[in-house]
Amino acid sequence: MAHLALQLREGGLFYCSFKYGVGEVSRDGRHFTQLDEAGLTRLLQGLPLQVVESWQTADLRPGRQDERWLNVLLQRQGASHE
Repeated sequence: MAHLALQLREGGLFYCSFKYGVGEVSRDGRHFTQLDEAGLTRLLQGLPLQVVESWQTADLRPGRQDERWLNVLLQRQGASHE
């Protein structure tokens, strides 16, 4: 996240999403970092990023409607490192 934050200009926005939960999980050869709101706060601690908006959505794939996603819109704060 620190690397991504440094790629943004001051005021720049980016969207990210995480499987909702705590910890990490591997499924079908894919690795997921699960985050809830508290985990997101810890992840962003000390970074020049501010949460503009966060929301949860259900997975739209058939059979996975019970799986949740944490969606986040972040904004770069402070001086740009160009």
